[in-house]
Amino acid sequence: MAASSNLLHELQLLLLPAAVSTVAVVLSCVQGMLQVNTVRYNKETMKEFAHPYKPWLDDHNDKEGRHYRGYKASQNTLEWAVYTIPMIWSFALYNPSIPVVGAFMGPWLVVLSLVYSYFNYSYVKGYMESSKSRMTPFRRRTMAFRAIAFGAMGGIGYSVAINVYSGALTAVYPSLPSLLGW
Repeated sequence: MAASSNLLHELQLLLLPAAVSTVAVVLSCVQGMLQVNTVRYNKETMKEFAHPYKPWLDDHNDKEGRHYRGYKASQNTLEWAVYTIPMIWSFALYNPSIPVVGAFMGPWLVVLSLVYSYFNYSYVKGYMESSKSRMTPFRRRTMAFRAIAFGAMGGIGYSVAINVYSGALTAVYPSLPSLLGW
């Protein structure tokens, strides 16, 4: 029992940056949806409230269009989460094995994910103000995503290279050399 408990603890430590990062990204999406609701459920700007909500209709929106822009931005954050969360987990799983820098990758992942999450929320808030106000947070969120994605690709690339070099991949996948023409 102690050995499995130790293994579980080590696994939890390894995956802690990915877990924290995933929670941050998901909460930034939820926070964006809640920000949109501040307009949708505002009694002063939305006198007539009708379900089901149809954001494409003028009478289902505030006159400035803040809610519809917020709705579109909120949907965009959900779409980006679908790309970001797998990259977070790939980054967390493969980067710790990189010599020298691997030990620092967990904290970097958390920092990058918090930056991503901050600008994810800022994107919704900015888009609700105006279409132009969304661009700076969008660009910064994209830069954070790129750092996470390229980091994940680097970790996976390193793992593939080491496993090809050591022969571990051919031990697990014996037909790999013939498939790759080696």
